[in-house]
Amino acid sequence: MRLSLAVGTRQLAKRQTRERVREAAQRLFTTRGFDDTTSQLIADTAGVAVGTLFQHASDKEDLLLLVLHDPLASAMKDALGSASPPDLLTEMTLLLGALFEPFGDLELAGRAALRALWFGRGPNARAIQWLHETYRDQLVARLERAQQSGELAVGADVRVLASNLMGLHQAALLEWLWLEDDLETAIGRLRAALALQMIPLQTTTPGPPVEPAPGRDGVA
Repeated sequence: MRLSLAVGTRQLAKRQTRERVREAAQRLFTTRGFDDTTSQLIADTAGVAVGTLFQHASDKEDLLLLVLHDPLASAMKDALGSASPPDLLTEMTLLLGALFEPFGDLELAGRAALRALWFGRGPNARAIQWLHETYRDQLVARLERAQQSGELAVGADVRVLASNLMGLHQAALLEWLWLEDDLETAIGRLRAALALQMIPLQTTTPGPPVEPAPGRDGVA
C-alpha cells in the first residue's frame, strides 16, 4: 500500500510539473515567438530546473510540440464528433480545416511548430505523428463508407487518397501560416485543393462550400 501510494504521488507530481512546463512554454512561445524564447526562460517561468524541462521533451522544438499536442488532439476529437455534412468534399474540408486553428493559436510560434512537426524526432513529435496517423485512419474509414454508399468511385484506393488529402492539408496550412490571412480564405483554398483531388473520383456533385466555425480572428 505504501509503495502504491508513493508511486501515485510521484506520478501526480510529474503530471503537475509537466503542466507547469507546458503552460510556461505556451505563454512564452505565443508572445515572444520561438527564436526569442530560451529553455532557461521557460524553466524560470515554470519554476523548475532546465534539466527538468527535458524530462518532458527532447529539445526546445519538442517543447513547442508539447504545447501543440493537447489542442491538436482536442480539435481532432471535436471534428470527428461533429455531424456529417451533406457531401464528401465538404466533410473532408471541415475535418482537415479543423486542424488549422491549433497552429494559429500559437501566434508567433505557429510556423516553427509546423517545422518542428515535419522534422522533429522527440517524444512529443512522435506523439503528434501518431495523432496524424490515427486521424488519417479515420479519414480512410469515412472514405470507405462513401464508397459503400456509392458517393465515391469503388476503384479509388482510399488509403492513398486519405494520405494525399492530408498532404494537401499540410500545404494549405503552410500557406496560411506564411500569408497570415484570415481563416475563411485559407479554408477556401483548402477546399479548392481537395476538390481537384476528389471530384474526379466522386459519383455525386459536391454541395456549396460550408462556412468554417469562427476562428481566432472572429471570422465566421
